[in-house]
Amino acid sequence: MNNLYEKINAQKEVIDIKKIEIPEYISENLKYSFFEWQKNAYENFIIYENFHKKDTTHLMFNMATGTGKTLVMASMLLHYYKKGYRNFIFFVNQNNIVDKTENNFTNSSHGKYLFKDSIIMDNKKVLIKKVENFSDDVDDIEIKFTTIQKLYNDIHTEKENQTTLEDLINRNIVMLADEAHHLNADTKKVKQESLNISELKETTNKDVIEKKVGNIPLLN
Repeated sequence: MNNLYEKINAQKEVIDIKKIEIPEYISENLKYSFFEWQKNAYENFIIYENFHKKDTTHLMFNMATGTGKTLVMASMLLHYYKKGYRNFIFFVNQNNIVDKTENNFTNSSHGKYLFKDSIIMDNKKVLIKKVENFSDDVDDIEIKFTTIQKLYNDIHTEKENQTTLEDLINRNIVMLADEAHHLNADTKKVKQESLNISELKETTNKDVIEKKVGNIPLLN
């Protein structure tokens, strides 16, 4: 069986890659333009979406440190917002990575903020909000930033004003995981009572965390 990148490269041979352009709703709302390798990652993503029709998308962007994968993830926020998603979960294995990404995604005064001062989609201003619990009837981007350990604890310990497994199942959510190779190592420590049930489960394939909470695209 061919690897995914081999299948995508095969598709590139039969389509006009020049017709795959970065949409204006992405290019005009990101603070920075893509480098060639980031554009290539986006093109591969679009080819996958067009030729691999599935209810749920599980993808990993395999990019070296310093090559700008966080900007690609920011473009995914805009892409899935355009497709109708409003609720996002960003999870990692360490709190310091959570803090860094919060600033990149939500703090417009931060030096490494990744979006333009105003995000305009379909002629309306869109806000990016950090939340602990998702709202109903929201038309902005809501992101819950957490660690994989805290997310697991939240959905298994019922408390007032806390994320529940039922709430996640009933929503259309995009999950983004950073540093997935670390996530894989940490989940091995949680043993059988944790993520191998069908809520969030570990996969040994390419050090990726695979999810199973409703119809949730998982991107890394």
